[in-house]
Amino acid sequence: MKKKKSLFLFLVLLTVVIFPAAAQFNDTMDTILAGDQLTYGAASFLVLNGAGLISDDMSTAEAAGEMSRVLPDLVKSPNDNVTLSEYAWMIMTVYDIPGGLLYTIFPGPRYALRELRFQEIIQDVAYPKMDVPGQRAVHILGRAVRWKEEAQNENM
Repeated sequence: MKKKKSLFLFLVLLTVVIFPAAAQFNDTMDTILAGDQLTYGAASFLVLNGAGLISDDMSTAEAAGEMSRVLPDLVKSPNDNVTLSEYAWMIMTVYDIPGGLLYTIFPGPRYALRELRFQEIIQDVAYPKMDVPGQRAVHILGRAVRWKEEAQNENM
């Protein structure tokens, strides 16, 4: 009888703790994917969560605060828009993707974009000041994660 009670209590606790966190993550991802323009908070959430540096239940505003600590040269309000070159810089920094000569000398958004274009992580038309729709941001991040995993497998 005690086993049934403890199992039931465990399942109730699991439902109360896990499902709301998953629901919040899903709501955040739905909002990002539906957006026409990526915000600093949304970009921070995508990049940091993809790298496993923040939890799924963190808000985009909290993610923006964390990104400000990771990349102090690019600090914005969570609701400010992010350009394609800034998003590329966030990815290069968080995923520690090595850059070419110009990125090494002048690390920043412009050369981060050029490097990710060269690595074919960012595909199609890419200008530094372009808006980044949510779906494109997720696709870019997926290619960056695959690139990083392949680079790590080559080094093993």
